[in-house]
Amino acid sequence: MTREISTNIPVWQGLEHELENISGVVCDLWGVLHDGSEAHPAAVDCLKNFRARGVPVVLLSNSPKPVEDVWQLLESFGINRSVADALLTSGSIARRLIRKSHAGQKMYHLGPTQRDAATLAGLPVEQVQAPEDADFILCTGLNEATGEAHAPMLSTAAEQKIPMICANPDRIVHVRNQLQFCAGAVADVYQSLGGHVVWAGKPNLLAMHSAVEALGLPLSERSIVMIGDSIQTDITGAVNAGYKGILIASGIHRDDILPLLEGDSLSYQKLASILHKDRHIMPSIESIMPSLTW
Repeated sequence: MTREISTNIPVWQGLEHELENISGVVCDLWGVLHDGSEAHPAAVDCLKNFRARGVPVVLLSNSPKPVEDVWQLLESFGINRSVADALLTSGSIARRLIRKSHAGQKMYHLGPTQRDAATLAGLPVEQVQAPEDADFILCTGLNEATGEAHAPMLSTAAEQKIPMICANPDRIVHVRNQLQFCAGAVADVYQSLGGHVVWAGKPNLLAMHSAVEALGLPLSERSIVMIGDSIQTDITGAVNAGYKGILIASGIHRDDILPLLEGDSLSYQKLASILHKDRHIMPSIESIMPSLTW
């Protein structure tokens, strides 16, 4: 679902008056509820307001970590479990895929082993020391400084058509004012080498449908909103599933989009230009908000 870029995207300052058009909320974490080091209180309150009015909320994160680990991280920021009805992570989806389709196989893990120990724990696989010796690759993060730096180590595996499961489809995130590369940056390189990538999180339909099922709503429901800060994962995920996408401008695109939000709308043409898109259409965006507020 796309819109011609000659049309405008509404800029909303809050969601209270949109309640009658929303039956369920799927919400991103990093860039919306927190910045990697502290919570955004107004965003947390907004989700609690939805739940208080009977609108279910599920958190959908592209974190490679299992669900319980992410809850513990949120609680360390002061975000308690009353913020949502459920939480799903791309890491938990990746673990489910491995148990279903790769049990007993040889796996090469690419990413920080100590940081992602909980993601690896208990998987029914044999870990190997080189990607070309594996039946599949699980990518949870980077071993090198950039995604491109992984090309030499992955070229043989790509030639051998060894599949990669990407447990974090995000390419970059903001940690306060610093940019940090994520597993998606490596997966992009693997695809460029001819390798096959299974994206375990947003914008994959599996992730979006899993979230809606957690809401207790039918997949055909069209008044579900996906709130996120990434056009590439959150908004595209919403569009892929046929739901509404609300873009939070203060997240990953903040340097590009926030300076443009002076009026009550933003043209697709200007947005495409500032994001250096080479196509004349953009994913359909229900609205842009400076930040998530009620």
